[in-house]
Amino acid sequence: MARVVAYSCFQNHLAVSFLRNRRLKEMSMSNIYVERKGDGAYTATQNHQVIATGDTQAEAIERARRRRPDDPVLAERVRDTEVGARDKWRRAY
Repeated sequence: MARVVAYSCFQNHLAVSFLRNRRLKEMSMSNIYVERKGDGAYTATQNHQVIATGDTQAEAIERARRRRPDDPVLAERVRDTEVGARDKWRRAY
């Protein structure tokens, strides 16, 4: 009987840990980055996974927002200037 109770408690602990981690993962907001690739298309990536693509930056941002409406979207700077290059990011509104 003691083994059954101990095993049951262990299973409950695993279930609670799994649900807690899953809930935290769902709640965490990670940025979506929209950047231009070599072929000229724009891709929206989150956690190193492509979630949307588009021919223009605006199209990729729109598709990314449709898939993940609560996550912030950061877009790559479109042009090179004297002050900064394309490695700068701005918030997409």
